Amino acid sequence: MNKSSQLRKLLERPGVIRLVGAHNALGAKLVERAGFEGVWAGGLGISASYALPDASIVSMSQYLEVARQMTEAVSIPIVSDFDTGYGNANNVIYMVKMFEAAGIAGVEALIAGWGQKEALKRARAYVDAGADAILIHSKKSTPDEVVEFIKHFKNCRPVVLVPTIYSMVTIKELKELKVKMVIYANQSLRAAVKAMEDVFEEIKLRN
Repeated sequence: MNKSSQLRKLLERPGVIRLVGAHNALGAKLVERAGFEGVWAGGLGISASYALPDASIVSMSQYLEVARQMTEAVSIPIVSDFDTGYGNANNVIYMVKMFEAAGIAGVEALIAGWGQKEALKRARAYVDAGADAILIHSKKSTPDEVVEFIKHFKNCRPVVLVPTIYSMVTIKELKELKVKMVIYANQSLRAAVKAMEDVFEEIKLRN
């Protein structure tokens, strides 16, 4: 079974699926070893691994290479952040083909900031086009915006959330909303950076 098929099977099973972000193959391996169902190859994490901001600076080829290394390292699905799509519709079509060929299980672009009406319009268009799930994101510090979307969307397809900013929301609350997948996008990167800083300080103090 390829990883796209694995991801579809996960979407069909009961309960919430949890993906954790990684920025390289080692991180992906640690996510798998911890028992999570999949890996999020996120834009912020991969950009940060190049010491660059998450501002569409890293190229599609660079993202693709990191995602390919991840998927070769693990047996669980990799879902990749496609940033802005790297151009127009033709770029997106090419990008999807390249990521599929590399074994990436899924993709979904993030925040556009154009409001509920546009979000629902796009989500329904994705459903009509055959999308397996819909990722809805928000820059708000509370989950209110995504909760409103979910109520209007009425579970036409499994819903995926990335509660990085509104991290106070619980898995129990998300289950009640019938959210299917939760992505912990960059917690591992933040923890790794803090751990390295602490180790470096300890080394300085001992010498």
